[in-house]
Amino acid sequence: MKKIKRQGTEGKRRTGLQASVTVEASIVMAVVLFTCAAILGEGFRVHERTAGMLILMDAAEMAQTGIDRESSIRECEEWANRALRSYYRLGGSSISIEKKGENLTGVFTNIQGQEEGTVSIKRFEPQKFLRIVRAIGI
Repeated sequence: MKKIKRQGTEGKRRTGLQASVTVEASIVMAVVLFTCAAILGEGFRVHERTAGMLILMDAAEMAQTGIDRESSIRECEEWANRALRSYYRLGGSSISIEKKGENLTGVFTNIQGQEEGTVSIKRFEPQKFLRIVRAIGI
């Protein structure tokens, strides 16, 4: 780089540097910006999966207490799908909850139709819990 000397309006001398962006610097900046965009996109994907799984677990636990009523499972499934639609980028995702034997099984499906995760919860039995607590003396 060469120094440029020029005269100011007041008659004082000012010095400045002449610079330019090289081809290598522009390639490095493109790689840096692409990497930042990829990290942000991955962060959104992790947020989508985490939010969907938390909503699924919450809905499955709500349905667990009313497992004797078949309508409570549908109500909880509808609530979970409404909650999914309220989040940014989760509008096309879905949650389904089914009763399989004595267990509840919930499935979270992403926008592309791929299964992101499942949750399986045993039937709610408060009397069994109370017997265990009483047996250990708490």
